[in-house]
Amino acid sequence: MTSFGPMAAAPGFGATTNMGGAAGIGLASGQRTVGVAAGSAMATVLEPARQQAAATLQRVYRWLEAAVPMAPETAVLVPVVVTAVHLYEAQQYEASITQAMTVVQTARALRSVAPALPPL
Repeated sequence: MTSFGPMAAAPGFGATTNMGGAAGIGLASGQRTVGVAAGSAMATVLEPARQQAAATLQRVYRWLEAAVPMAPETAVLVPVVVTAVHLYEAQQYEASITQAMTVVQTARALRSVAPALPPL
């Protein structure tokens, strides 16, 4: 068996070919590793962060949608959310979460002094 790539030794991460040349995942008798399915492994690792970023962005968007008509000064947070969306689109999920959480923290602080603002 010949292995290539950093994850080739990890179970389920080596793309393989059998002696007939058909591609597959995993190792079986008579197969050798010819590459790494790094894209799918990376997607699996990033998925929880992607979901958290998406949920946080949706939550912040809905809050701003309700808050801006009530308190127009909250519109200053819109560019922060736009930046978080751009980071999300660039698959920079952790940075997107950090940016969106800035809005969450600011919204909480604003609600503490202006309880009429919608709940987050």
